[in-house]
Amino acid sequence: MARSALLVSSRQSSTLLIQQFLATYLGSWLRTATKGRVTASPVVITAPAGTFAPTLGDTPEARLVHFDESPAALRPLAAAGADARRSTVVDALPEVLPEAEQAALLVLLDVTSGSLPLDDLTALLTGPRAGRWPSSDVIAFIRADAIRRTAAKLIGERRSEAALEKLDRAVGAEWRTEYHSGGAGAVVRGYLRRLEAALPGRAWPAAVRVNPNDEPVFWLILITRQPHGAWAFADAVARARRGWRRTLRQAGAEKSPTEQLAVEGLQSAERLAVGAERHEERAVVENLKRNLLETRRRVGEFRISDRPREVLDGLFGTADTAQIRAAVRELHAAGKTLSTGVGGDIRDHVLRLPDRRAR
Repeated sequence: MARSALLVSSRQSSTLLIQQFLATYLGSWLRTATKGRVTASPVVITAPAGTFAPTLGDTPEARLVHFDESPAALRPLAAAGADARRSTVVDALPEVLPEAEQAALLVLLDVTSGSLPLDDLTALLTGPRAGRWPSSDVIAFIRADAIRRTAAKLIGERRSEAALEKLDRAVGAEWRTEYHSGGAGAVVRGYLRRLEAALPGRAWPAAVRVNPNDEPVFWLILITRQPHGAWAFADAVARARRGWRRTLRQAGAEKSPTEQLAVEGLQSAERLAVGAERHEERAVVENLKRNLLETRRRVGEFRISDRPREVLDGLFGTADTAQIRAAVRELHAAGKTLSTGVGGDIRDHVLRLPDRRAR
């Protein structure tokens, strides 16, 4: 069977992206979650299980708890001995929170599923889990096509009040007006504004596009009190995006002329030639160099890890650590920094740019 035959829907395309993302991110999160005074095993919640459980590998360091309202999604998990519960997260919180009281908590949330509405998400992170330790983090995932499918129910015979009200609770009722003004992207921007109002400075969004000028296909949003965790998140998204779109391009190349693959982002991926991809990666390094220089001129010498928003401005989820290292090394070669970019974690480097060299 041709590889392209495996990619036949947007949901399967998103599963591929999430799988590649979690393969990088989850290990980093687990290392951080088990540091310091935290001795209990970290708890990872999937909500719903149908979105995330198939993407998780073996994670013996963590306790996985899967929630879904679909028996079909839970059946294989239960058969494998997993902790699989038929419920939404919001209904199970009174039971789950005491179980995870002394443990770091990571919630993998498919926002449009309605499993954890916006108000309840805010209450969780400002209530009993409001402290910095043990950490309480959320990875919120949004598919553009899921928003569009619900928006189609706004009019005519396809109108479904239940589906509309579920999205009202998930992202805020304002989404109906936002969608009419700017589509799925406007809905996500509105959701982010409401997150920022409720949880200032804690949301780190990464829009996933196939090509730089395309509308986003997916969004991954980290919600955390640990700003240094944004680095691992951004790096994992960038690496996952690169692998995801290369797989899409291969799938497009392998399909026969008669096949029609309804994969979100596939047509755009087919337009992405290898040369164009290299050009984009080069542009990322150039933009990183500009961000590094501008940050140094504004704040003086700084440790890269202390300035994720400035260094990754406009590049969050696009630039990875290898490109940051390349940017620092090129600045050094041009005589614009004393930092060489060689050795250690590049994010631990202090960017030293004497004024006489930065001109």
